[in-house]
Amino acid sequence: MPATTVPVRGVFREANPGRPGAGVEQPAAATRRRGRIRRLVPALAATAMVAAGPAGTAAVLTADDTPAVMAVAEQFGATGPSTGTHATVGLDGTTWGTRVSLQLSRVQGPLTCRPVAVPRAGEQRTVTTWSVPAGGYGAGDGTVRTTGGAALRPGDIDHFEVRVRDGGALLVAVPAHHA
Repeated sequence: MPATTVPVRGVFREANPGRPGAGVEQPAAATRRRGRIRRLVPALAATAMVAAGPAGTAAVLTADDTPAVMAVAEQFGATGPSTGTHATVGLDGTTWGTRVSLQLSRVQGPLTCRPVAVPRAGEQRTVTTWSVPAGGYGAGDGTVRTTGGAALRPGDIDHFEVRVRDGGALLVAVPAHHA
């Protein structure tokens, strides 16, 4: 495809108005400008992540990139006696309810899971859902890490149940208070 030029007025201050092509951006200049922009955007994103600190950086990472349960105000863990499934739940109170982080291991698929926040009184709330592949969680440490939220204050949550979505079989129950 042949290179095209686009007339742009006032781009080159040093352009000679009497020169042929004055005020027209040349293809090489446009390519250099696009290259500068392509290098600038990742640099700005990295700077923003550094400025936001760990909390802001964690918010943009995917569940697979999260090294562990995120920094939380409270953390609880349990192992299902019949399944051997282990869960660690982290809670962080917010103005809208509770931010929940979950680390789950020793689960064999294929199945779809959902953690449910069970309040001391009232309606249960599903926090999030995810699927477990047939081979489990892969070659890493066999742990899935995910986050979600519940429209309940942390103190109103009695426990969490990690259930299989279809059929509702209980994998593990995690208390959300200190004994």
